[in-house]
Amino acid sequence: MQKLNGYFKLNKVKISFLFVGILILSAQLNAQEIPNELLKSISNYNIGDDRSELTKVNQIVVEALTNENKRASVETELIQFFKSDVTFDAKQFASRQLRIAGTEKTANELKDYITDEKLSDLARYAIEEIQSSLVDDLLIDALGKTSSKTQIGIINSLGFRKTVKAAQPISNLIDDNNSDLSIAAASALGEIGSDKCILYLSKHLNDKDIQLRNVAFDSYLNCIDNLFNQNRFENAYDAYNEIYQNKNASFPVKQAALKGIINSSKNIEEEILARIKNEPDELKSIPISKIRDLDKINELSEFADLLNDLNPANQIQLLGIFEEIGDKEIKSKILPLLNSDTELVRIAAIKTLSTIGDKTDVINLAKIAADKSGTEADAALNSLNLLNNNGVDDEIISRINSSDENIKIILIESVGIRGISSALNQMLALTKSENRLVRNEAFKTIGEIASLNNIDKLINILEQQNDNSDKRKVEYTITTIMKKYEPSENHTQIIISSFQKSENVNDKSSFLRILGQTKSENAYNILVNEINNNNTEIKIAAITGLSMWQNAKPRELLLTTAQNSNDEVQSAALKGFTNFIEMDSDLSVQQKVELYKKSLELSKTSNEKNIALDAIGHLDTFESLDVIKNYINQSDVKETVDNGINRVSWHLFPTNPERVKEYVKYFLSQIKDEKFQTKNNELLNAIDRYVERNK
Repeated sequence: MQKLNGYFKLNKVKISFLFVGILILSAQLNAQEIPNELLKSISNYNIGDDRSELTKVNQIVVEALTNENKRASVETELIQFFKSDVTFDAKQFASRQLRIAGTEKTANELKDYITDEKLSDLARYAIEEIQSSLVDDLLIDALGKTSSKTQIGIINSLGFRKTVKAAQPISNLIDDNNSDLSIAAASALGEIGSDKCILYLSKHLNDKDIQLRNVAFDSYLNCIDNLFNQNRFENAYDAYNEIYQNKNASFPVKQAALKGIINSSKNIEEEILARIKNEPDELKSIPISKIRDLDKINELSEFADLLNDLNPANQIQLLGIFEEIGDKEIKSKILPLLNSDTELVRIAAIKTLSTIGDKTDVINLAKIAADKSGTEADAALNSLNLLNNNGVDDEIISRINSSDENIKIILIESVGIRGISSALNQMLALTKSENRLVRNEAFKTIGEIASLNNIDKLINILEQQNDNSDKRKVEYTITTIMKKYEPSENHTQIIISSFQKSENVNDKSSFLRILGQTKSENAYNILVNEINNNNTEIKIAAITGLSMWQNAKPRELLLTTAQNSNDEVQSAALKGFTNFIEMDSDLSVQQKVELYKKSLELSKTSNEKNIALDAIGHLDTFESLDVIKNYINQSDVKETVDNGINRVSWHLFPTNPERVKEYVKYFLSQIKDEKFQTKNNELLNAIDRYVERNK
């Protein structure tokens, strides 16, 4: 008996633990995934209210998707919430969450709402993406049980789901007296896109209602596109042709159908060729554009043969494609269009030569560039410069001396653009031409094709020039080369020696300016020394050379020179000093302002003042505004001052809006110009809005 009592006692304990476990499990199974308090807090939600509680619910829903039991609980709670007495906006939120977590259960629970005129949109939104035939059946069943307005929404949902078995019941509604309903039905058939949809829609392609007819055409095309995407090309081809030939098809429909015809054709190249020949002019652009889609073109010449029979717009389009393809075999069929009566056709033909032309086109393109103007001349020069170099460079070189002056200039320019370095000696010889334009182009081209190793030749040419403007062109050519290639000390020494040997003031001045492009300490010392030269021209040249130095090293020397000089010397030194302020990245904004103030103190001309004030107007500091204050209402710097005030103030006000307002109000009280008043009153309004937003 004791054993038996002990047995019962032991099992009582086990039973107790088991009972507790069942209670815990039951509690877990019945636990609220979305707390009642949280659901209650959003039950009166209206759009515009705080959304923080909605965000919490959404997070719970998203997290529940990883656990089937939790997702099921969330779904049940959302369904109950949707069906409860809550605001419309709260129900709308619940429908969005059910779209995330809903299953067939949601569809069954909300089926009665599908026909509800007020809540149908919400119910359908919740179930639209559920992958189940049950949803299709519920939506189809609801079609005949509600108002036209709600039917439109149901039709849209069936179209969205591409529900094939809904095609027939939807097609019955196309003839409805409600225009919106019939159009929605026609549109949905296009979304579904089945063979039966094509049959149903074909009955309405000649409908008297133009709006319905247009929608039917559009949906019909969608259905045919579906055939094409299923690789049913033969069926698609026939259907595209049928719709293309329909007398009621609009121009956009014909365009779309024609593209479909070409895409689904058994032989696309033959189809394109035939369509370019036979389609009306306004539709030829479609087959022409499809040439680009061909992987391989067997007979491009057959397309080129069509050029003369096309209108100018189609010619231009086809020529553009030939330019892309670049087949030299069709060049003979392009050349006649260089003489077209339509300028844009001529330009297109010229551009085509850039990829299909050769050395035999050099003179022709150069002549067009020389004789024509504007876009046509530019196109010819560009094509000349893009010709593939299979003897083209040699042809250009050989033709330069035998061409008239205008063509010669074009060929010289092409030498520079194409970088034909072998033509250097020829270009050097042309610097002696009697034609100034030829000389100018030769100098420019030498800068493009010469190297530092040619400096001694260029120095000789510089020294041989009698005309100072030509000397400056050679000087510019040398500096162009030095900017491209960093000169060595040996190259610099050649220039220094030339400077030291020369007795010609103009030559010495050129050499000093050229030395400013070097990084040589010897060159720097010569420039510094020549600032004290008694000859004003040499002195200014030395200042100019220092002003072009690669760093701000000469800045203080230039300031001192400006402070102790007058007239041209002061102006040159001041310009160099001012330029160095901006380029010195080691200077703080405040330091730059102080230096620009020195520049302004020395400025005598409006140009000098404008340069310094413009620079100050790009420094975002209140010190800039203090400097600008001194120049308001001075007519020769007015625009620069006005722009500087406005720009600095706009940049500064987020850091200290009240202080900027004080400045702007002061300027408005002093400057009565209408444009200034308008711009800066807008600025004051912007400051007020900024302050209000950031309270």
